[in-house]
Amino acid sequence: TEHGFQGNIYEAHTLCEQYGLKCIFGVEAYYVDDMYDKSSRSNYHLMLIAMNDNGRKEINKIMSLANTDGFYYKPRIDLKCLLSLTPSDVIITTACVASRMFKDDWEDAFLKPVLNHFGKNFYLEVQNHNELVQIEHNKKLLKVKEKYGVQLIHANDSHYIMPEDAKYRDLFLNAKGMHYEEESNFILDYPDSNTIIERYRTQGVLNDEQIQEALTNTLIFDNAEPIK
Repeated sequence: TEHGFQGNIYEAHTLCEQYGLKCIFGVEAYYVDDMYDKSSRSNYHLMLIAMNDNGRKEINKIMSLANTDGFYYKPRIDLKCLLSLTPSDVIITTACVASRMFKDDWEDAFLKPVLNHFGKNFYLEVQNHNELVQIEHNKKLLKVKEKYGVQLIHANDSHYIMPEDAKYRDLFLNAKGMHYEEESNFILDYPDSNTIIERYRTQGVLNDEQIQEALTNTLIFDNAEPIK
């Protein structure tokens, strides 16, 4: 996935074929409650993953709207766009610490309508960065899980594969004049499950049962239809 658009799906599909992987379609969308409200440049992050071809087409449709009606510095979708998606055809996760969660009337304006629409296809996304901003975010997500019964799902938020490749991302961002202070100590690699578990244990928020739930739920994407 890419921020704000569906990514270079042709390049991704070619690489997946080359390495024997299944190509799944998705986007990390920029989200606002109302795309027609141009009073603020702020936006939130939201993960959308297509489980089949209809889900892909519906995501395409709302991302097209994001680039016309919703465009204000970024291509933005809103709640109406989200609720237009067929709930059985798309997986929604709350994304990273830049999520809509825990900001400005988040329960009534975001969580409840999205949960009511998507049901079991809506997940609370946890990550295992051992940084205060992620630790506090995960703690809040566990309270939401307890109150509403929403399942956890793990995400690496991978920007590179091996830890030593972090320097290339830094060079890329520096060249574009970009710096994300709150992510400066995040490890954004693609580790194996044992490493993920150890990082959660070091972080000290999720217990072993919750860690296993978050990892097991990533297997939902085994059911996704591959891109043709």
